[in-house]
Amino acid sequence: MLNKFLIVFNSLIALCLTLSVYSPLLAENGYDITIQINNIKDTEVYLGYHFGDQKFVKDTARVEAGDIIRFAGDEPLSDGIYFIYSASVYFELIANEPKFKLETDTVDFIRHMKVIGSRENEIFNSFQRFMADKQSESKILTDRMQALDPQKDEAQLQELRTQVLGIRDEIAEYQLKLSEENKGTFTSRLLLAMQKPQMPDIPVEETNDPEAKNRQFFYYKDHYFDNFDLSDPGLLKTPLYQPKLDDYVDNLTFKHPDSIKVSCDYLLSMSEPNQETFRYVLVKLTNKYETSKIMGMEEIFVYLAENYYLTGKAYWADEGLIEKFRTRVNELKPNLIGSIAPEIVLVDSTMKQIQLSNIDSRFLILYFFDPDCSHCKKVTPKLYQLYKEIKVKDVEVLAACTVTDVDKWKKYIRSNDLSWVNGIDPYYRSNFRADYDIKTTPMIYILNKDKEIIGKRLGVDQIKDFIDRMIKFEDS
Repeated sequence: MLNKFLIVFNSLIALCLTLSVYSPLLAENGYDITIQINNIKDTEVYLGYHFGDQKFVKDTARVEAGDIIRFAGDEPLSDGIYFIYSASVYFELIANEPKFKLETDTVDFIRHMKVIGSRENEIFNSFQRFMADKQSESKILTDRMQALDPQKDEAQLQELRTQVLGIRDEIAEYQLKLSEENKGTFTSRLLLAMQKPQMPDIPVEETNDPEAKNRQFFYYKDHYFDNFDLSDPGLLKTPLYQPKLDDYVDNLTFKHPDSIKVSCDYLLSMSEPNQETFRYVLVKLTNKYETSKIMGMEEIFVYLAENYYLTGKAYWADEGLIEKFRTRVNELKPNLIGSIAPEIVLVDSTMKQIQLSNIDSRFLILYFFDPDCSHCKKVTPKLYQLYKEIKVKDVEVLAACTVTDVDKWKKYIRSNDLSWVNGIDPYYRSNFRADYDIKTTPMIYILNKDKEIIGKRLGVDQIKDFIDRMIKFEDS
């Protein structure tokens, strides 16, 4: 079970995330944490910590006589939420004080917790107990709601919803009160960071006004980080940090590259005062958009690479890593959505020259394939069948063979009875393999009449709907 907390970073971007967990803010001599868990059955227990969206093990200890576990180390532990973990135990704590003791049992880790010598954990445990009570109350209400008929019991449902919202308000008020009473502690900052912006109410007369709802949305977005300091390395070591980033870019940002770039710059500027948080945010955003399955999002990766890694702002990146970024940018930049498609010069089966720029159609599907590719053998007939259906919409296909075996290519054309535009580059005179970042086949791009890339890496089953939507958009 320990393995699920041990993270191996495999990708280029994730390798950047090897960060120190220690903070220079504490000058005490290490940490000494004693925990008594009555009736524990395990023989070994782990002390772990959160780091963004991951969990790591920091220390291991044997269960001694009297159900005592002791974790000790020479270097202090920084701010953050830590956890105690074994086959039968899991609870969280604050571990930034040099020496303290916790006592609990396996019946109820939170409600039976006794804290000795730790103000941070007294505050944190008070909050955990309060939350446990409120969650129990909320569950009773939601269970009652699920048992009701929405058609017959609307009044009761509304009353129960009001009570659930009331519990949420109680939690928020308690968090603020506890945070205010304990200023100067990490737990105070943590409780404040849990607060969401309070949106102004929409006046009754504007209830159905879309503009009023837009104003409310933008107020929420503008104040989203009022209580959450992205440059606080302590918050980075909590489960709150990564969901906060994801929510901002995924739910509060318009899904267009230009809007996402603005949001990325904003998040990076907010995290920049601290090297550790800046590094984390940049690495996570870069990885997110390098590996995104959403068409066109690689433009964000190129933007981040060019404006942060290739300008020296990624202080941890050595020359080898920077060169890998530079290479990847050069591979992606020619074929970004919105770019004019790089020229392709091929020959047909009579060795007559074909140029992409000379193919006149409203839409042009670029289909890159290898006759020996097993996936291509399945895709080609499906695409050709689709082509016969949609060519009446002024759609043409340029099928470019990525290998140089002319005889094999001609046989492939004959066996599949392909009457679209077929081309091959037997002498490597064209640079299309690099220009279109063809590392695997098949690969599909869609161009408009101006030879602008409007779609890429689509599946055959997506093409018809995509072209229909583009026609509707252009004709509107």
